[in-house]
Amino acid sequence: MARLYVQVLSEVTPEQFIWIALSSAMSARVCDPDAHTVLLIDAVSLRCLPQPARQATEATFSKVIAVEVPYQPGALASRHLKTSMRSLVSGDFLFLDIDTLMFATPLEMFSGDHDLGAAHDRNHKMLRPHKPSWVVAHYQALGWDFAKIGYFNTGVLFMRDNARTREYSTQWHERWNHFLKSTGKHQDQPSFNSLISSGPARLKPFSLRYNAMVNALPFFCWKAHIVHYFLLGGRRLNPADSLLSSLANEWRESGSFNLGLFEAHRRQRDPWMHPTNSIQIELACGHFQNAVKLVISRL
Repeated sequence: MARLYVQVLSEVTPEQFIWIALSSAMSARVCDPDAHTVLLIDAVSLRCLPQPARQATEATFSKVIAVEVPYQPGALASRHLKTSMRSLVSGDFLFLDIDTLMFATPLEMFSGDHDLGAAHDRNHKMLRPHKPSWVVAHYQALGWDFAKIGYFNTGVLFMRDNARTREYSTQWHERWNHFLKSTGKHQDQPSFNSLISSGPARLKPFSLRYNAMVNALPFFCWKAHIVHYFLLGGRRLNPADSLLSSLANEWRESGSFNLGLFEAHRRQRDPWMHPTNSIQIELACGHFQNAVKLVISRL
């Protein structure tokens, strides 16, 4: 059976991000040739896509689902779609943030009897699994509990199609709405993680190779199956340095996906365009001469 990958897009300027989503989806199709890819997009964003982007979207994704949402395009609409996606798509699937690139098929995430699968959350301040400090007070106010098995990043999330996961997702969406109204914050991870201990579904933790958060630490790219950039935030990443942005910009300008460039980087598990201005990135990808040049330039 073909594996299913789902992505979500809702942006005020959708053309800026659709090429990123397309490049991310294409990486999944290259790594997993029989894959089915689904794009969930709010109806307004879809209508705003220029014709070239719309044609590329229809050619790249196996299915495009336009959804009417109660928010204008942007973060709220995106999180509304994400926390609702289990009810919008049939079949087991792996959700991928649009700022991800697949370098190898994540077979392990689909196999087994788990209902949900994800990797522990990391960021550049907390490289190890952690409880986000900004979430603690909100959990206390809402009476929510942190799971003993950790706090997980939902940028790469496996969801089985069964009654347990559907009920978990219903509660996730309800808690996300409650969190939004109570705190004014749109993030979806606090509500997702609040259900792990008490929710009906079983979550299996996966290693960093399935959600290599390279902006937290570039060395996470080693042996990565899926890299996750955090394109909209973070301290190390200049978007122009990322392979994902380069692929997206070239596709937008030339009208085609640069398969040769992607395959060359995929073989090396290298998510960056070199040289960069980061010593850690150059070292992580084995570009030692570039790293030495950067060190000398800063003496």
